[in-house]
Amino acid sequence: MRVRNFETIDQWRGKMSQRNVKDPTLFERANYIKVLKGYNIPKIDARYRSKTTRHYDF
Repeated sequence: MRVRNFETIDQWRGKMSQRNVKDPTLFERANYIKVLKGYNIPKIDARYRSKTTRHYDF
């Protein structure tokens, strides 16, 4: 905080607010990408797969 010349945490929070960003859509996109990067696709156990989900026959 000293490097950025902030005296209180509230000043820091104000800088990080979406309202104070020049382009709020970039703020939203950055948060969206952050969420996607943190998402893990759950593994499906082969024993519980339904045989009716196949849409093809070989």
